[in-house]
Amino acid sequence: MDQHPVTNFPAQTARELAAQADLLSAFSQSLEEQHGQVTRIDTHASVIFLAGDRAYKVKRAVRYPFLDYATLGKREIACKREFEINKAMSPALYVGCAALIKRQNGGVTLVPDTPPADIPACEWAVVMHRFGDDQLLSAMAEQDLLSRTLVEETSRLVATTHAAAQPVAANERHGGGCRRFNEMVSETITALTRQHDPDTIMQLTRIATIMAAQITGFAPRLDDRLADNLVRHCHGDLHLANICLFNNKPTLFDAVEFNPTISTIDCLYDTSFLWMDLIARGHADLANNAMNTYLPYFDRYEDSGLIGLYMAARALIRARVAYTRAMIIDGSDAKQAARRDARHYLNLAEQCLAQAQPSLIVVGGLSGSGKTTLARNIAPHIGGVAGAIHIRSDVVRKRLHNIDPLTPLPPSAYTKESSVTVYQAMIEQARAALKAGMPVIMDAVYAHDDERQAVARLAVECGVPFSGLWLSAPLQMRVNRVAERNNDASDADVNIVRKQDGTCIIPQDWHALHSAGDKTCIRNKAFHTLVADGHRVALDMDQRSECCTSVS
Repeated sequence: MDQHPVTNFPAQTARELAAQADLLSAFSQSLEEQHGQVTRIDTHASVIFLAGDRAYKVKRAVRYPFLDYATLGKREIACKREFEINKAMSPALYVGCAALIKRQNGGVTLVPDTPPADIPACEWAVVMHRFGDDQLLSAMAEQDLLSRTLVEETSRLVATTHAAAQPVAANERHGGGCRRFNEMVSETITALTRQHDPDTIMQLTRIATIMAAQITGFAPRLDDRLADNLVRHCHGDLHLANICLFNNKPTLFDAVEFNPTISTIDCLYDTSFLWMDLIARGHADLANNAMNTYLPYFDRYEDSGLIGLYMAARALIRARVAYTRAMIIDGSDAKQAARRDARHYLNLAEQCLAQAQPSLIVVGGLSGSGKTTLARNIAPHIGGVAGAIHIRSDVVRKRLHNIDPLTPLPPSAYTKESSVTVYQAMIEQARAALKAGMPVIMDAVYAHDDERQAVARLAVECGVPFSGLWLSAPLQMRVNRVAERNNDASDADVNIVRKQDGTCIIPQDWHALHSAGDKTCIRNKAFHTLVADGHRVALDMDQRSECCTSVS
């Protein structure tokens, strides 16, 4: 990546950057002497050197409204704080915090610990183990290499990290609750209006108006989450470029240390960054899967209406970063590309703010009939940008036992009484999400008439469109599907599949779908049915504002 020039900054900052540039060049040369080739990466806030098996991250001598690294003392504090936060979150990746000192010959070298008393540090760096650029989830997304399995594993990591995170203390600065979230959004929009991009003025006005109205409407919900200790010490910048595969496991890095109003935030707001970034990169299906992997860990479906607002706020932040990049990089083509990125995020922010149409879809069938596969395939296309909430009986059962969805349960967890509890919990979750304005897909066997009647009554109670989809497939196909499962929440095995055979009659008032064919064909058949029943179905982002879309 090209180095950033020191233009377009106040004179004092420009001088500090120029002095730092000479020092970093000397440091780069020192690394070359030790390791050979050195790769330098410049961002709006940091300079990263990749040398040997290490990465060295130095704070740039810059000051922004949201970040201040203008003095050496502030950069030292920031580096030490960054290491402390990230070492706790990802101990295998972070090595230490080190000082840079000047040698007598004018070179610059690294001191892993505290520098000698007679040789003061001239700069500070966070030291990490190095990983390949192709191990960044952002790079994998660009190459279309992200798998559902990896996204689910990442989402479970985020959920467990949030569950273990420390809630904000009464006297701490934070960015949660209605007032402080509103302040953050207002400051971001104000900054965006100063970018001198006339093509976006009307759009920013619309976005600001809609967001102000939604924040006001959601004020009790935002404050309830603060009161319920869901504002915690989070990552703060949880997009795909800050997640990597390290030792073959998803690993979070580069958590925010410089501003508690950015990092001490609502957990749902933190993870909404990941979902927004997946959508922005053209992976709405994976974003929906990530969302539905995360949400069961907290069982706060009444708050799911916040997701669009939170993702819009995250898109605005990325637009602001893109405009900042346009300011500090050289070359008209690069500047124009950065401004196009900013406009892309502004468009996404506006799409995220569009209200989702609540509706209820229930997918039933015997084990191995393809219920979860169909639910996953249609969920990203139902309702608004975030897609539908997918409530799966297998996951609900595991969470009721307070275990990870991939952990098997004993047969004693599958009694008739426990199943009644599971189906009732699914009803309560679906009711909460529907009343929050979200579409819902419920995924379970639904072998009994009373279970099917309960979901139909729920749709009437909430005044939403309802469809029941019943999937069927030959016994041997269902046996084979279950036998081939791995990393799945279902505990059904081939013996259960055989015992279920012939135990259910297809519900007369549900739509029957044979699931033995091509997955896309089955999905499109489901779409036709759902459109006819009044559900909002969108096959791409441009259709999200339409009530429903016919499927060709």
